[in-house]
Amino acid sequence: MGKSKLALVGMLVGISSFISLLGIEKAALAILFGTWALKEAIDEKGSKKLAWAGILLGLAYIVVLTVLVIFYFPTLIELVEKLK
Repeated sequence: MGKSKLALVGMLVGISSFISLLGIEKAALAILFGTWALKEAIDEKGSKKLAWAGILLGLAYIVVLTVLVIFYFPTLIELVEKLK
């Protein structure tokens, strides 16, 4: 049951990127920690799952944020023009 600490940190940071506002830096850290954990976890099945969870959560947050920015960009431009 030797799970990698990097894998666990990657997964927890990936989850926290969805909880707080502006979590893009945490999503990048989740991908980074997950990648490091995959490199260090040779035969640890649980660590690999946690590492992949961190990577996928980080990627999912970045994809969701990108889609939202693209979808709501015209609305944001209109709001900025009204505030001027």
